[in-house]
Amino acid sequence: MKSTKHQHPSSREISSTKLAKPVRTGVRVGAWSLELLWMLELSHMMRHFREISVAVALGALLLFLLLLILLLPMLWRGVAALFAVLRKSIV
Repeated sequence: MKSTKHQHPSSREISSTKLAKPVRTGVRVGAWSLELLWMLELSHMMRHFREISVAVALGALLLFLLLLILLLPMLWRGVAALFAVLRKSIV
């Protein structure tokens, strides 16, 4: 036969009434987490760097074309002088 006496549970048997706090990833700022803000900022920076790299590439291309335009007459004179020397040596 079972005993009908009610015993108070020992301290080891008492369940905690405190609920575990949820684990949060990042500090909350209003409805936005700092992680999300960081991802948005990183995306903005990458877009900015992409624009800069395009500008640098265009600048390098314009510099190359400018140097080519400035140096082309000198190259042409050098090639013409070389052909003149070769023509004299053949004749």
